[in-house]
Amino acid sequence: MRRPAGWCVTDIFNQSLSQSAVPTCFKRATIVPVPKKAKVTELNDYRPVALTSVIMKCFER
Repeated sequence: MRRPAGWCVTDIFNQSLSQSAVPTCFKRATIVPVPKKAKVTELNDYRPVALTSVIMKCFER
């Protein structure tokens, strides 16, 4: 019988914790500049925001 996807994710998380290692694919993020205020005049008017994968967000919790 096939197991639900949740079990696969749980297995990955448990192995990661027991081995004290995070898979490389979990560590990838996209950095997006977000304006701090409505009118942007300088580079300092942006703040970097890292967009990580959903699975990494779950793992961080």
